[in-house]
Amino acid sequence: MKPNEGKQILVVDDDLELCHVIVDTLAEQGYRATYVETTEDALKKINAKVPDLILMDLEVPSMGGFVLCQKIHENPATQNIPIVFLSVRDSDIDKKTAMSLGADLYITKPFRRSVLLKEVETLLVRKTEETDVIGPSASHLQKIAEKAAPENPVEAQPEEPKQKAGSEEPASPNLKAVDLTAKKGFKHYFNAAAAVLGPMLKKIWAWSNLNKKAAIASGFALFLLLAGGSVSLFRYIATHGSQKAEKGGDGGEVSVNVVQAALAPFQDVLSNVGTIKGGSEIELRFQTEGNIRAINYHDGDAVRAGAVIAQLDQTQSSIKLDRAKQEYYRYEKLYALGGVSKDRLEEARGQLDFAQSEINKTILRANQDGIFGGKDASVGEFVTPQKKIGTMVSINSVVVSIGVIEKEIDKIFPGQRVIATVETYPNVEFKGKVETISPLIEGGAKTVEIQARIPNDGKLLLPGMFARTRIVVYEADSVMSVPNDAVEKTANGYQIYVVGADNKAEARPVEVSYVSLVNSVISKGLQPGEKVIIQKPQDLKAGTPVKVADVEKPVGEGAAADALGGAGEQKP
Repeated sequence: MKPNEGKQILVVDDDLELCHVIVDTLAEQGYRATYVETTEDALKKINAKVPDLILMDLEVPSMGGFVLCQKIHENPATQNIPIVFLSVRDSDIDKKTAMSLGADLYITKPFRRSVLLKEVETLLVRKTEETDVIGPSASHLQKIAEKAAPENPVEAQPEEPKQKAGSEEPASPNLKAVDLTAKKGFKHYFNAAAAVLGPMLKKIWAWSNLNKKAAIASGFALFLLLAGGSVSLFRYIATHGSQKAEKGGDGGEVSVNVVQAALAPFQDVLSNVGTIKGGSEIELRFQTEGNIRAINYHDGDAVRAGAVIAQLDQTQSSIKLDRAKQEYYRYEKLYALGGVSKDRLEEARGQLDFAQSEINKTILRANQDGIFGGKDASVGEFVTPQKKIGTMVSINSVVVSIGVIEKEIDKIFPGQRVIATVETYPNVEFKGKVETISPLIEGGAKTVEIQARIPNDGKLLLPGMFARTRIVVYEADSVMSVPNDAVEKTANGYQIYVVGADNKAEARPVEVSYVSLVNSVISKGLQPGEKVIIQKPQDLKAGTPVKVADVEKPVGEGAAADALGGAGEQKP
């Protein structure tokens, strides 16, 4: 069992689909994850049980993510909970505001699941390490060290030769490296110092409880000594960090992560939530008015075509029918004796047919096989032809209704494959095709209704069910694809970096035929088996020696679904 398994994680977001994906992803790694849709529900959840980590969106009803973050850190019981913001807003102002309110991380949507899991694990491990330190906290040590340390932590370094006039090289590369290392790693180094000094401080703390008087003087002196030692430790780490930065790592190599190119099926999908409807839904009404005498079916009952579903009181209609029959039979005999004309006989026949039709209108029959539902009347109730009695739903095939946002409309067309799953049968995929696309953009969310027809031979899908749908907007049987962060767009087109035979970075021009939110399909310029550098380091250039730190599995079918977002676009 991993150390972080079982940790409580709370997701705060009003995007239900995204919440389900994040919760499922975390659950697969052993975390105990739940979600809420509003800030009020989040505060109730946190007060009931403090989570180990919170993932929240900026635009959460009703007070917003910033205010929620501030309230969490104002409460002493919750102020140490790590908070990660997940937002589509990518402005520096939002990021700085989030960090100033105490957030630990700001991740821009869309993002890769692997990145989210890695950051969550890192934050939880760091929280565990900080909790294990007994006595003065790392932040307290840092404040004391800042007071004791000189303003410039690199003044003790040997003085570097001054830059000569006309020289293009910087006068003090080591000083620059040390300064950069100090700025980026200041908090990290003092946390490390606190972890090293923790066991010693624990013993001092126990001794001081037994010897309180002696501890006042000796403890204070020893603490100042330890604080000074932490400053020295920081200088040592900063100095060695600068030397390593100057050399570019071990042997001057740049550490990189790669993915191995391979031919594989590729699929890009547009995920959404839809509602199951019957293949055809027909409302049932009587053709005449009257009191209901009987309703023979209940909601959910299977009905055969022609079956009597309901019936009105026939007392008056039956009397009229009997009179019409007697009148017709009488005129029929008179006509046989020549007592009446044929026209009079035909008139009597018409009255009989009319009376019979009035009887037929009091009987409501099913016009197709299906399920009776939506019952909206009761026995004894007086109804008119405008009153709906119920609905006949055909479920031999069903329709899933999906709302697609305006910016994604151009990616949808009739005939595209649709894959749906429902909560009742989570491991069963139901497949169909896009049938109709509404010409109207409706609602405040500006969505277009897409209807996809799905065969329902097993009658497992029922009207009213919610379905998670994936519309396949692009697929190919055998292509090579790489993560988007491996592709650069230059003035001459696209390029990637691969690890050459001599373990040096090689810039490679490529052609891109399709781009999803996560991956790009490479149609030319890349061979199977080559190692493509992803998450390119800032100082990586063509010819730079590289060291492979991690090899990710090749991008394959469904890889685009790893993005928590929509579909991509076709490149010309």
